[in-house]
Amino acid sequence: MREVKVKDKIYTYQAIFLITINRMMVPLTYAPLIKSEYANQDTWFIILLSIPYTIMISFPLLYLSRRFYGKNLLEFTEIIMGKYIGRILAIIYGIVFLFFLIFLTGTFIEILESVLYPNTPTWVNLSIVTVTTLYIVNKGSINIARLSEVVFPIILFIFFMLLLLGLENYDFDVFLPILKDSNFKQLNLGAIFNSLVHMDILILAMLASNLEKKKDVNKVFTYSVLFSSIITVLSTVVVQSTLGIAYTKHANFPFYTYARLIKIGDTMGFDLLYVISWIIGSILRLCVYFHTCTVVFGKVFNTRNQRTYIPIIIVMTIIVLYIKGRRTIVTKIVLPQVFIITVTIISIIIIPAIVLITYFFRRNSLQKSGMLKR
Repeated sequence: MREVKVKDKIYTYQAIFLITINRMMVPLTYAPLIKSEYANQDTWFIILLSIPYTIMISFPLLYLSRRFYGKNLLEFTEIIMGKYIGRILAIIYGIVFLFFLIFLTGTFIEILESVLYPNTPTWVNLSIVTVTTLYIVNKGSINIARLSEVVFPIILFIFFMLLLLGLENYDFDVFLPILKDSNFKQLNLGAIFNSLVHMDILILAMLASNLEKKKDVNKVFTYSVLFSSIITVLSTVVVQSTLGIAYTKHANFPFYTYARLIKIGDTMGFDLLYVISWIIGSILRLCVYFHTCTVVFGKVFNTRNQRTYIPIIIVMTIIVLYIKGRRTIVTKIVLPQVFIITVTIISIIIIPAIVLITYFFRRNSLQKSGMLKR
């Protein structure tokens, strides 16, 4: 029994890699901020300004994860809110995770068909992705964490290689004059928007119980936000300086478009490097969300995680195929940004805030009952 528990542990650096990959894949895929109404030559500054907003928004979950170390999001929510309400909240979070799993899978298929397999039926690509994800997830969370040790350095190496290869295409004049066309309101609204396009704090709250050092939640969060913010700033600068501010807003997948323009002499095709790193990063990200979905619905239905694999896959497949049959650009038409932001606000801000307030009212009784460590 002890051996099983040891195998379930995730080291701090592995958790940092996982959360960082989850965050950095957002700008490297569809880059919502640089295509939003808040984007201009000061977008890089908005990203830096979003860091304190990210901390504030994530504070309730960070605080509770730290206070109930050794418990994941569903466990400490049930302790605070009671079994009945806790079960309801578990169902809500299950729907949220399933929603983002479907969204990310649809986006993955969209790019896969656009870049590599334009003539391959959607169901074939979806089957390949599903089988790959299922195989990795079935090995357990620790194997997902170990995979991040391999994936993170590869993505980082290719990313910086692409930055250097595209150096001659940069035009930094597009960022001048700095802060001239941005007012205080626009900068802060953009920063809030950027802090709301990431769901990684929920993933971290779910992984908290598996950390080898339970109290390293804040450390994982801090380092992952810092590392991913650096990557986001760099990717934003190179994309905007290469494509231009206006054109970037209309590019479906900006960083991929940037990679396609890289040319050294008569040699092109460096976008394949991007595709390689993007595929392995996206697969890992899908594994994280799929595994989290199984954990949540396993809790909801009081069963083993493995028994939820097939139902989740069936629901995901039906919805993705339906979406792909009706729309062409998943990230733009089917899932408006306002809908995604609304889901994020409810799951990361409103519900955790209610749970945190309830915790402060029940703190003494929880300590007396032994459910909360002093």
